[in-house]
Amino acid sequence: MISRNIIEPVGGAPAEYLKKRAVAAMLSISPRLVDSLTASGILPHVKLSKRLTLYPRQGVLDALAARTIGVK
Repeated sequence: MISRNIIEPVGGAPAEYLKKRAVAAMLSISPRLVDSLTASGILPHVKLSKRLTLYPRQGVLDALAARTIGVK
């Protein structure tokens, strides 16, 4: 079953772009916090319309890694 929060590519490969709820689930945060992090420029995103914003999976992981403290 395909989740409505993930944009699935053909062939079952990992999704390259995620919807807000998928990012929230991936980071174990609320969708409202995803909105806040997006507005502050911390999370990379693609705004396709007023109601649809997609987040590149690798960009979200890179943003998280850039803010990780204490790991070499």
